[in-house]
Amino acid sequence: MTVGIVLTGCLSVGFLYLWMEQIRDAIPAALPRREWVGLAVITTLACVARVFWIGQSSLEHLEVTYLFEAVKPSTLLDVVTSRQAAEQMHQPLYALFLRGWAQIRIDETWLRIPSAVFSACCIPLAFGLVRRELGAVSALLLAVLTATAPLLVWYGRDASPYALLAVLSLSAVVSARRLLDEPHGWWRAVRTSIWLALAFYTHFLGAWVAVTVGVWLLLARRGFSRELWRVTGATALCCLPWLPAMLMKLDTSVKGLAEDRPIMGYSHEIGEAVSEALRMLFGGVTPLWLVVLGLVFLGTWTLWRRGSPLSSLAIAAMAIGLLAEAHITWQIQQSKGILYVDIRHYIYLVPVLLMPIAAIPRYWATGLVLAIQLWASTPIVMEELEKPDVRTAVEYIHKYAAQRTDSDRHAIAYLPAPWYEPLLEYYLLGICDDLGHARRHEGWWNVKTCDFHEGPQPGTIYGFSPTPERAWASRRRLQLNYLWVVNIRDHRFGLPVPPTDPQERYLCWTAREDGLLDRRAFGSWVTVSLYDMATLRQLKTPPSNPPDSLVPRVVRAHDAWPPQCQVYSN
Repeated sequence: MTVGIVLTGCLSVGFLYLWMEQIRDAIPAALPRREWVGLAVITTLACVARVFWIGQSSLEHLEVTYLFEAVKPSTLLDVVTSRQAAEQMHQPLYALFLRGWAQIRIDETWLRIPSAVFSACCIPLAFGLVRRELGAVSALLLAVLTATAPLLVWYGRDASPYALLAVLSLSAVVSARRLLDEPHGWWRAVRTSIWLALAFYTHFLGAWVAVTVGVWLLLARRGFSRELWRVTGATALCCLPWLPAMLMKLDTSVKGLAEDRPIMGYSHEIGEAVSEALRMLFGGVTPLWLVVLGLVFLGTWTLWRRGSPLSSLAIAAMAIGLLAEAHITWQIQQSKGILYVDIRHYIYLVPVLLMPIAAIPRYWATGLVLAIQLWASTPIVMEELEKPDVRTAVEYIHKYAAQRTDSDRHAIAYLPAPWYEPLLEYYLLGICDDLGHARRHEGWWNVKTCDFHEGPQPGTIYGFSPTPERAWASRRRLQLNYLWVVNIRDHRFGLPVPPTDPQERYLCWTAREDGLLDRRAFGSWVTVSLYDMATLRQLKTPPSNPPDSLVPRVVRAHDAWPPQCQVYSN
């Protein structure tokens, strides 16, 4: 615990020092008082908006995954290496930071506060990026747009690494901007490289940030320059210790594409997938984000007419962002058999893409985009974009199953979507020493101590992995009287994601209604169904595979629920 707190403290102090140096370097020293006041007011209001009702919603699966990794007994090396095995895209920096932060206190609000701070830290950086060239008004307008950007607001209220990725990436861009102004000096190049390396150690796709900065320096200098070589060399040196892990990731990714079979039967339509991604990035429905996208192009053309190097930055960001998104979309389609555009990884693009809008003369464009963003961000702040309410669902199970004297006669079907399993475990059992225990052990778990038992014990509840076959086999245990099935509809930014094939088979099995005693909905995303095990034991027909479950079906997202399946009865 002490080592984790010291590590978190050191990372926090180091980040604050570098960030303050970046602010002092980016913003003119003789800044008028009214500009400082305006910037302070914008940043303060953004912080208030990000922490407003921040702990009201249940934690999500990625948040709980980081939480378990931060608090379970392990060495720092285990934290670093286990992240490589658990997630293909996530790097260890955020998990290392959270290691000490979660030791101090564990609740939804406390765990999400760092992301709110990281997200708000982007605002002064966005101001400093354009202040020297575009002036005070444009800089303040860009600060306002950054403060109200829906994607930054969403992940500024989430215990995940995306807000940290955003501030580190924007810090690298601001540092590279100063490098163009004062090209001679190793320290500026090294500082840029440090920010790029930190972004890479936060998320594997942070490597695209380095590519964006490199292309920008190449375009701005019309070819290779000393600044580009210095930044490239220093960044490579900073990332050299991680080169073996990166090569291993690439090798695993290539093999996975060749060996993985599709695990999802549903696929978004291309138009809907792109529309969802741009809605997350710019806010609003199709006509609105089209307007914002058009203004981004108009602002970039305005900067290009001025001969500003910021136009090269916008062009590089759009080109690299499109290339990177096309790559990961192709990778998801090859490995999972679905078409899904996931723009959240490119949160670092938000301030850079909003920058050209602030450069449009007369500022009418900024006012229009601000109105769109406020319209899109207000439901996020007010918690009106509902998240899966697992906390309330588990409280219901606690009351009617886990706290009963016959709790060892109740079984919990760990979720149809495997990645949600740690989330249920956290709210049902609390912090355990081992993450994802039910994926390896089927049996009775003590709801207070997390102790595992092979047979019924007082204060225990039975749990097993999220497959219909395991649930079907477990119905034969004569000690069990009741089965609780928790169904969580996966989502991104308030939109449903197609179910996996195991999830679809699970839902088709539970749709047969045999032995169903009760079913309750907890919001739009979570349902809890209670079954009579005695009735299930009498059934001879095993859970049937839905027809065409492995045949891709291109549908709209909301049509993927309920799943298409044929239920066989005796």
